[in-house]
Amino acid sequence: MDLGGSRKYEGKLSNEQIQQLKEDIKQGIEYYELQNKYNISASFISSVNHGIYYHDEDIDYPLFQYYKKDSDYDELIELLTESYLSLADIARQLNIGYSTVKKINSGKLRKGLYPTYPIRKKNKADYIKEELLQNNLSITEISQKYNCSIETVRRINKGETHKDNNIKYPLRNL
Repeated sequence: MDLGGSRKYEGKLSNEQIQQLKEDIKQGIEYYELQNKYNISASFISSVNHGIYYHDEDIDYPLFQYYKKDSDYDELIELLTESYLSLADIARQLNIGYSTVKKINSGKLRKGLYPTYPIRKKNKADYIKEELLQNNLSITEISQKYNCSIETVRRINKGETHKDNNIKYPLRNL
């Protein structure tokens, strides 16, 4: 039975099911999985997680902290400001979604983690262009420094990718 769209009727969960639900929540199982397993709504699960339903005085709530605190993003901020890793590489390293990294970098999500946005103002290609224009590193050294292929550096040098119309190409005679 659906109430008001996608809200499912909670029915009566047995004491055993409630205890198992609490254990599943403590394990950090995602709400959508619990919805399917118990045929209950996310709001009901949230209420159990926060002790609104089936409150137990001997348990600290929430049972599981699904949302991160600002300080949990310190490593992300450090990687955005101090590394040349791509946003995708940062997402993989921290085991968070690429879109989350991208939105935090732009200030569309969790605004206030950093004083100015975007946090990373330049992309990897911008740094490679600077290296090609200002330094004497070889293409191999640049590709190793920025964890990309030699072909990527060559294409940026020729203006085949990440072209800036204010710059004359090739950036460096190779």
